[in-house]
Amino acid sequence: MNGNDWMERAACRFEDPEIFFPTAEDGPALDAQVALAKSVCARCVVRAECLVEARARIPYGIAGGLTPEERRIPRPRKTVVEPVVALDDGPRPDATRSEIQAAGRVLLAAGRTQQEVARRCGVSARTVARWATQFTDTSTTRGVA
Repeated sequence: MNGNDWMERAACRFEDPEIFFPTAEDGPALDAQVALAKSVCARCVVRAECLVEARARIPYGIAGGLTPEERRIPRPRKTVVEPVVALDDGPRPDATRSEIQAAGRVLLAAGRTQQEVARRCGVSARTVARWATQFTDTSTTRGVA
């Protein structure tokens, strides 16, 4: 998958680009314009990819479901990786160690081979084997097959 192929699946590709750049400066008019743009983002299947792009390269307008001000707020690190993203591409490029491990466990649970998980997560096969053992131990303790 090419780095920007996600754009072809974006919900905004058929929308007027102007709705993502509110013209009102404040008040109910601004709130309505922002809400309209965010409603498109809310139904988008590639919102996460868009948000990564927006944080890196889009200083203006609504993108990834956030305003420029919202994108500037430091984001908290999550320990859970969205399974769909993990199954398609592996962890995000800026993922933390725990997010990479979570993505690896999602891939293992989905039946991916340890070699494929190692390649997608950018770790050694030995690391994935350790994750698989930990994952199996945790699943057994919880009563999950």
